[in-house]
Amino acid sequence: MDPLNPPSSGSKMMTTGVNHDTLSTCGVLDLRKGAQILHVPAITDRYYSVQFTDLNNVSFAYVGTRTTGSQAGDYLITGPGWKGEVPVGMAQIRASKNSVLIIGRTLVKNDSDLPAAYALAKQIELIPLQDWFAGK
Repeated sequence: MDPLNPPSSGSKMMTTGVNHDTLSTCGVLDLRKGAQILHVPAITDRYYSVQFTDLNNVSFAYVGTRTTGSQAGDYLITGPGWKGEVPVGMAQIRASKNSVLIIGRTLVKNDSDLPAAYALAKQIELIPLQDWFAGK
């Protein structure tokens, strides 16, 4: 991807600063009702990241190709008062507050890559821990 010549689809995506070649999503997690699980698929052919930020705009964790690799994985996100056992095979991401801003990014290589990038981005999901155990 040439950063000076982004795909024309970049004008259809949320763009900020230099992130004109990524699909972006964001949301706020409310961990007062319990822990959440972040599931990421294997993403082997592109950059992706999920950034965790507190309400003071301080990043405290990242999941993605540059930090955790390209393999599929599940990550338990817990608030400050959470008690319990981390399920086998999961890494824990501890938040210091019950409100967490998450920002996801998935690289779009060119115009024809947009459907593939979107399909991968849709596979990154959050699941309440109680739903995980219930098999939902």
